[in-house]
Amino acid sequence: MDGPDTNPWRRTLRPLVIAHRGQSAQVPENTLDSFARAMELGAELIEGDVQLSRDGRLAMMHGTLEQSTNGSGYAGDFTWDQLEQLDAGGFFGPEFAGLRIPSLEAVMDLARDRDVPVCIDVKGRTPSDAAAAAVAVADLIRSRAEGDRTLMNCFHYDAFPAARRILPGIDVVPDVTAEMSDDPIATVELARALGAPITMHHADMPTSTVSALHGAGVAVWVWGVKDEASIVRSVSQGVDGILSQDVAALVEVVDRLRPRVGPAPAVT
Repeated sequence: MDGPDTNPWRRTLRPLVIAHRGQSAQVPENTLDSFARAMELGAELIEGDVQLSRDGRLAMMHGTLEQSTNGSGYAGDFTWDQLEQLDAGGFFGPEFAGLRIPSLEAVMDLARDRDVPVCIDVKGRTPSDAAAAAVAVADLIRSRAEGDRTLMNCFHYDAFPAARRILPGIDVVPDVTAEMSDDPIATVELARALGAPITMHHADMPTSTVSALHGAGVAVWVWGVKDEASIVRSVSQGVDGILSQDVAALVEVVDRLRPRVGPAPAVT
């Protein structure tokens, strides 16, 4: 566990602007187009969901197929070739029809080319499914030698030790439950037990818990910001990263409250 002054993920001037499944407020989530647009708008880190296909490939997918494609069921029930045939854009709007589910490799390639880190949210129907996906993710990161620019988050904490058997140094980001976040001591103990430099929670995380985590040298990321008021609250708490589905809106508020040092990235 890093100390308060040594954790590289702590931010004292302004929080990291993190794209939640890409620019998913405007472009179908977890697609290459969504991630690319988020980075164009100023995302400093991208976060996306991954599941294992039946034949062991890593597909960018949050929930069931019917939630974001023209298919039905779970990614784990299909081969990668079958998943690649699905339309991952038409559900969002006719102008996005034909977008495909990307592989994790493709997302990592895009992020590397733009020099933006990636946080991979490991999903699975069961804890064992999540652990299997985490092992595959860790193996991929190791094979690409990208451990210094890739993190892993998950609700299933058993996924982390499974991944660390493959890649011991990977930074893990446990998603804290609402019940635990109300207990600052328990939340700090969880981070310490998992060796996590960052914890993640909904934007309604109590300020006392944010302060306790910071005191223990743990960075805090929040998701679920729905409007300017929730962004303002998170910035005022001093969180280290904010995940948003609308990067443009997040950048506007963060720039106003915590002006960046140096020029803002160009928006194309």
